[in-house]
Amino acid sequence: MAIGKVLASTGIVEVDTAYPSGPTWVTVGGLLSVVKESQDTREDVGGLADQLKHVKTDTQPRWRARAYLLADPATPGTRDAGQAFLNTLAQQLYSASIGRVRITRPGGLTQTFICTVDVVDPADDIDGYATWEATFWVAGPTT
Repeated sequence: MAIGKVLASTGIVEVDTAYPSGPTWVTVGGLLSVVKESQDTREDVGGLADQLKHVKTDTQPRWRARAYLLADPATPGTRDAGQAFLNTLAQQLYSASIGRVRITRPGGLTQTFICTVDVVDPADDIDGYATWEATFWVAGPTT
């Protein structure tokens, strides 16, 4: 096997739109970057009941994905399916706010986890394209 350079653009973020009964994976379109922002130092203190609190801490592992905002200007409100699903998930409360995300990093390493999500929608750059951003607050083990 030959070792070589890997294009950063091969990363993928997918969301399970049928969680918890799924999986039905939908890709988040327009991906520009995905970064893990903290170390996993949070202890599992209460299982699902703890996760339902939607509590975010500085030590809680989180991923941040940034993408071009994908929409159909001819049909207001029509969005990329992955971005639209995450926007809806971010507005939910309690157990309805928990989803499953799968991140495939450049090079093929896949990480799947349940999480809550915050969405910043959209960030406008007067000289460029609008962007969309999601933060995934990991609420369980990563597999």
